[in-house]
Amino acid sequence: MTTQKIVKQEIVGEYNFIQTAVQDYVTIDGIETPVGPLKRLRVIAPGDDTSDMPAQVQALAASLHTPELIAAYGAKDAEPTLEQVKADKLKQIAAQRYSIETAGVSYVEDDVTYIIRSDRDDVSRLKETVDEIIDGTIISQTDWKCKNEIWLNINQSNVMAIKIAVLSHLAACFAAEKQAQADIATLETIEEVQAYEFSIG
Repeated sequence: MTTQKIVKQEIVGEYNFIQTAVQDYVTIDGIETPVGPLKRLRVIAPGDDTSDMPAQVQALAASLHTPELIAAYGAKDAEPTLEQVKADKLKQIAAQRYSIETAGVSYVEDDVTYIIRSDRDDVSRLKETVDEIIDGTIISQTDWKCKNEIWLNINQSNVMAIKIAVLSHLAACFAAEKQAQADIATLETIEEVQAYEFSIG
């Protein structure tokens, strides 16, 4: 007599697919002996009907396929809502703003263009240096290495112009992101949100 038994169950993927396999057994003189290769019986996804499956598989599905997981699995291929598209667009805009914010500040002096580093650590160090030069107690000038490998002499005559250039750049970045958030909030279709282009200045 030949029978089948579930001999293997695997949990696969982030949605806990249950992959089951069966083995044919032949009984000879009361001894069961496996015959042939394993056969994949079924892959059970969250929400699948398991009423025709063995009790052990039903119990495993009930424990793994929670209502929350079933809902997440059902929604994975669903069309995004307007609010989801807006949220994604705002994340994209924030990343663009940060990229522009930290790309450097263009400062021109005597027809030479200096690209002053504007990542947050450099801006913090520059602020301390600028404040010291303005105060004039410890130093009145210093040479500052710029992003484009040019040395800029920061001194009493140009320190305020440099400070204004850096602060204006940062302010413009955040003002543009704030305006973009307001713009996105007014859009009424997914197509409008997807087509929105962020820019500074």
